[in-house]
Amino acid sequence: MSKLNYYKSRLVKHLKALVWYLTMYYKFKQILKRHGIYKIKPIQFLKWHHGSHYFIGNTKKDNRIVFIKTGGNENLITREIKVLKYIKENRFDKSDWYIPNVVAFLDEGRFAFIATKYITGETLTSVISHNRLTNQNRYELVKQFNQICDFLYSHDLIHRDVRPDNILIHAEKESMKVTLIDFAYTVSNNKLEFSEIDLSDLKKQLYFLGAGLNPEPLIWDDAYSFYKISEQLGVSIDNDLNELMKTKIGRLVYRIDKN
Repeated sequence: MSKLNYYKSRLVKHLKALVWYLTMYYKFKQILKRHGIYKIKPIQFLKWHHGSHYFIGNTKKDNRIVFIKTGGNENLITREIKVLKYIKENRFDKSDWYIPNVVAFLDEGRFAFIATKYITGETLTSVISHNRLTNQNRYELVKQFNQICDFLYSHDLIHRDVRPDNILIHAEKESMKVTLIDFAYTVSNNKLEFSEIDLSDLKKQLYFLGAGLNPEPLIWDDAYSFYKISEQLGVSIDNDLNELMKTKIGRLVYRIDKN
């Protein structure tokens, strides 16, 4: 795709996002209010061109701040809800790593949405760019990467979009903690409830899913992605945890036929 066509495509998507905001925002706010969410504000508008729309709001019950996602493919919202519920039910309570906590959701219709407890912190992308990590921090993060890989492997789940933008980092006491987000594209090779969903309208997006941290387009291996991220952290290749991560590459892979 030429640069001109690329920017034209981006412009069209931004215009579609603007049209959605102007024509659907009021209706969507009414739905959120029926689910006990108020003080709704749009956020991250420049990312809306990907198809999803993002908001923050407060719960009426306890004034808790929540992050809200809607728009795009209804199946993706539904999949994320199901996966987060499954992980919460099966994840060991004392695990070092976290996932978003679902507060409210609507799992059908064009206004399907998921609202999760707002997570303070910043993306790993930001942390890396500001070079804030000590060697101890790097060790803590890679340790949690290994734990996440082990959990996903033991439950036959492939996230498919493991990248620094989908890893939130926050300080807890004196440690760095990982929250893995955006489970919308999660699939399983064997669990029927997490088999591939209809993404016929997102073929181009699937081709680039993984942000180049997957082995090849349309092939996903979360251990491979975490290993590549560990390299971005500057973790030494002879680090025991990084080597342990390397041994997990290839044991759980998901592929889509390129034809």
